[in-house]
Amino acid sequence: MSKVTSIPQLRFPEFSGEWKEKKLSDVAEIVGGGTPPTAVEKYWGGDIQWFTPTEIKNKYIVNSKRTITQVGLDTSSARLLPKGTLLFSSRATVGEIGIAVQECTTNQGFQSFIVNKDNDSEFLYNWIIKNKKEFIRRASGSTFLEIGKSEIKKIKSNIPLLSEQQKIAAFLTAVDNKIEQLIKKQELLGEYKKGLMQQIFSQAIRFKADDGSDFPNWEEKKLGDVVSTPVSDGPHLTPKFVKQGVPFLSVNNLVESKIDFSNVRYISIDDHLVFSKKCKPKKGDVLLGKAASVGKVAFVETDVEFNIWSPIAMIRPGNSNFSKYIYYCFQTRFILNQISKFTNSSSQGNIGMGDINKIIIKLPNKLEQTKIANLLSSIDSKIEQVGKQLRESKQFKKALLQQMFV
Repeated sequence: MSKVTSIPQLRFPEFSGEWKEKKLSDVAEIVGGGTPPTAVEKYWGGDIQWFTPTEIKNKYIVNSKRTITQVGLDTSSARLLPKGTLLFSSRATVGEIGIAVQECTTNQGFQSFIVNKDNDSEFLYNWIIKNKKEFIRRASGSTFLEIGKSEIKKIKSNIPLLSEQQKIAAFLTAVDNKIEQLIKKQELLGEYKKGLMQQIFSQAIRFKADDGSDFPNWEEKKLGDVVSTPVSDGPHLTPKFVKQGVPFLSVNNLVESKIDFSNVRYISIDDHLVFSKKCKPKKGDVLLGKAASVGKVAFVETDVEFNIWSPIAMIRPGNSNFSKYIYYCFQTRFILNQISKFTNSSSQGNIGMGDINKIIIKLPNKLEQTKIANLLSSIDSKIEQVGKQLRESKQFKKALLQQMFV
């Protein structure tokens, strides 16, 4: 039987030898948090950052939503944590982690790591991300999961010398920086598109014809008067789901103005044929969430056969350019405000089919519609390209964590 060695699969050539097994308590001091009495005004609004688990969303943690005073700190079980502390969510959302960029404190939903001088905080940050499932496995609780300090102290890790930790951390930080740049680029493109759409659909900016002449004024028409077939929806019954078959979309499958097939359920071909008599989506259609998540929208860009449930309406404008134009119209505040007005006040919210047909659409002529649709589609293509790079970079980072750690 071969010996199991504590050597990573991927390693910088200047390092050799096995990593040493250590308890996390030998690598860092583990510190809980606390909350001053919320009713005492003098404990709050000071200059000490005070974090809750919901604020741990990025690698580097900067400013908290609420702050406490020195008196508030002194009267609670919270402790002032130094810059570089790993803020580790130990309750409910177990395993979320970030690095404090300044002195701070936390509520009791944390077990934070003050890394000692013989170890690198960014190395341990990545080790914890790689081993997040182990922390969750050790957590317990009936109302919500929680892992305590004593359980965390038992967890063992294989750790190299500080110089190798720092080399690994620097390399992974460069990857993290690339991911952050892509996230920022994606956000900026999204904001640019949003601002441009506001100007286009408010007619603050107008396209011109190829010969330089002005296009005619826009018209306003009801959606039901401009679609090629009546707006329809999926079956108003719960189908029998199967392991394999035809994808059957619910409103949860409309994600970020696209169709997400990753968590889709399936129906039999026989049921699909029956449901298709009422509604059969195809490429070029626009899907609209009309119940629960009212106002969600997606453009059908696939030739894959699928069907939809009743919380989704199917809009078939006609030709592809007009379909794309209608798709973008449904992302504007002008349309969303109408949808909000028509939505009833039930617990989940619902907009009726008749009211969908009453939605007013602002219509330029066909040539200007095409120019608008083409411009916004080109921006969407750039956003999707950056999104693909982002997904690939995140997958690359995930693979590195598996290969560079023991």
